[in-house]
Amino acid sequence: MKNLLLVLSLLSLLACANSESSQKNASPLEKKIDSLYTLVMDGHDKIMPDMGNIASQKTKLIAKRNALLEEYPQGNETTQELREAIANLNKAEALMFDWMSDFSSTYDSLTLDNKLSYLVENHIIINNMIVLFETSQERAVHLLAN
Repeated sequence: MKNLLLVLSLLSLLACANSESSQKNASPLEKKIDSLYTLVMDGHDKIMPDMGNIASQKTKLIAKRNALLEEYPQGNETTQELREAIANLNKAEALMFDWMSDFSSTYDSLTLDNKLSYLVENHIIINNMIVLFETSQERAVHLLAN
């Protein structure tokens, strides 16, 4: 068991050293692509922890809306605001799932020359998703507090 851990540790060190070495030998285009890829993944990593929070907020908003609809079957301004907030959370969640399912398969199939523009486009997309996630969750928190 100790030998296995030692071998795995050595392999990890070699992989890191190889990665650093290949980064030093990378072309300016490859370095730019690596940098943009990191920015896109950082955006993904910022949003991903909120996915569970969005599901929880949707559940609470739906329960609040349903309770209000029992009291006001025709609905009112608050039930409309709740519907819109739920729709925005659904949109944020769906965009993230769609983006995740498309990003890797498309990125991996691109040539080096096409990766740069694809990453620029996806950096814009992920930043727009961050804004949507933040505003949707802020609205949900506000509606749930009232």
